[in-house]
Amino acid sequence: MPKNDIQKQGRILMLPVDCIEPSPYQARTAFDEPEIAALAVSILQNGLLQPISVRRVGIRKYQLVAGERRLRACRLAKLEKVPAILADYDDSESAALGLLENLQRSQLDPFDTARGIKEVIRLWGCTQAEAARRLGLSQPALANKLRLLTLTAEQQQLCTANHLSERHARAALRLPESRRTPALEKMARDKMSVRQADRLVDQMLAAPGSPSPCRRTIPMVRDVRFFVNTLQHAVDLMTQKGIAATTHCDKHDGCLEYIVRIPVSSDGTAGKQEDDPKKEDSEFRIRTSSVDSNGVCVLTPSGDYGDQLEVRLPLTCTNGYVYDLKVTPVLSNDIEKFPFDIDLVDYTLSYPGSIGRGQVVEFLYHLRLSKKATVGVKQVDFNVTYRNDEGDLKSGTVSLFVNVRKGLSPTSDKDTTTSVPKLIIESYKLSSDKIYAGETFDLEFTIKNTSDSTNLQNVQIHIKDAGETATIVPASGGSNTLYISKIGKGQSSSQKVSLQTAPDAAAKAYTLNVDFSYESASTNAAHTANETIAVPILQKIRLKCDEPTVYDDVSYLDSSTSMSIKMYNMGRSSIYNCIVDVEGNGLKLEESYFGGTLSAGSTLAADISVIPSEAGDIQGTVVTVSYTHLKLPTIA
Repeated sequence: MPKNDIQKQGRILMLPVDCIEPSPYQARTAFDEPEIAALAVSILQNGLLQPISVRRVGIRKYQLVAGERRLRACRLAKLEKVPAILADYDDSESAALGLLENLQRSQLDPFDTARGIKEVIRLWGCTQAEAARRLGLSQPALANKLRLLTLTAEQQQLCTANHLSERHARAALRLPESRRTPALEKMARDKMSVRQADRLVDQMLAAPGSPSPCRRTIPMVRDVRFFVNTLQHAVDLMTQKGIAATTHCDKHDGCLEYIVRIPVSSDGTAGKQEDDPKKEDSEFRIRTSSVDSNGVCVLTPSGDYGDQLEVRLPLTCTNGYVYDLKVTPVLSNDIEKFPFDIDLVDYTLSYPGSIGRGQVVEFLYHLRLSKKATVGVKQVDFNVTYRNDEGDLKSGTVSLFVNVRKGLSPTSDKDTTTSVPKLIIESYKLSSDKIYAGETFDLEFTIKNTSDSTNLQNVQIHIKDAGETATIVPASGGSNTLYISKIGKGQSSSQKVSLQTAPDAAAKAYTLNVDFSYESASTNAAHTANETIAVPILQKIRLKCDEPTVYDDVSYLDSSTSMSIKMYNMGRSSIYNCIVDVEGNGLKLEESYFGGTLSAGSTLAADISVIPSEAGDIQGTVVTVSYTHLKLPTIA
């Protein structure tokens, strides 16, 4: 490696975007373009806060190590140069670092993760156990991720396109290869949860004539508590049926002695308990639970007409045990009884196994609220059928509630958004693009009456800083309260208010609350509304620079000359993405210096290398993001 490169390892350099090539070891194959576009906007507004990492692969040629999303966003923002950390990595280190960054940052596709792990194992030439240790994963977790690559390319694409998780894919891997695609397609089509996907695979494996992908083994349970619990469950079942069975368990001589006493009548049949009016009868019943199977509280699903809702129906077994459980919503053309679109032939969901006392089973429906749904809370009924422990077919009805927040009025065909008059801020602008702390500015905004049927009157507008300490207040002699006597239906009104910022305000965006109070002209009913406005405030940059220190008394043509420039932030706010450049006729900058963040009251020492291209005295200028200019001393 050249001596100059060794000296620059770990430094942050400003490199032209065009001289950085992508990493051949990039694990990520799909990028969220809207997310990158949002990042590009943030970079344009705030700069690139985290430099990318590169390694040198030629003369003024670099290869990306980490930061693919940031580099793409910089290119989208049309930046000519980006801050980059120059590091000395070989192929294996570069691949591993790129993979680790993706794992730690934005969510990585599970198949991209698996391919990245496979690649670093190849580059490292190590075992799965060693790779797991170096990547911070358990060996079983790493092995499970690599197993995903046994799915075909088409099956992997099916998972990715339908946002199926790693656990969905692993469930499909339990099936023979020929049956995986149909299973994945059904998971995607029915928008199954992981639990539902596991049940689907269990059903497919249990189907008559279904080939087994592997030999099934029956584990030997060695914990004696399992068998004791089984005995106790049998006794509990007898007591639920009215048989006065009792148990007694003793431990002595290294053994458990478990005694079960079952009363019998003269004819040899089991004796019954006396009727207890306080005891619940033995008939199995199902009730809706307030929590799902994970113990999470189930809220009433809410949405606007046209929205697709996740409707969760948790059912709890209250007595005995049952099997062959099925749930079907009670369909109706009455929008008040069933406020959803009816677009399926069969809405029946089933639970394949048996359910014991106290067990919770959750059924999940994806239902779309009808565009004819009316505002309000609706009761939706579900028919439940099952067989009890004696094989008898039973049925019942359970209900849950759905909240339609926005929909049609129950008494008309008009949208309820027109029935309640609302005021909104249609647009606003500030008198200056840059508002500095301690300055006065004008806020102009337009408010609109969104109602197409109601005039508004006695409109009061109150503007105040949303923070605990008021940073933005009315300008001297002004007021933050406005009054409008009337705004007609569908009409707008433009307003203006003068505001002042605190001199010590930190550089950031502040929120203004705009509170409305008004009356309906037809009914005199009082209404309120609230909007917010963001106001960015800047602190004036006060950057002081010392005379540069040139280390060489004499510089030579086409030879690098080093100098150091000290800078002091004398202002009240930090300076971000501080870049130091040098300009001058007959003077070529070897590389820009990226100083990063220069906090208030701190000092920055910028090390600059320039190359004279002409003989004689050369004058140059230091250029920084603060627009501070400083003459360079004569270079011989």
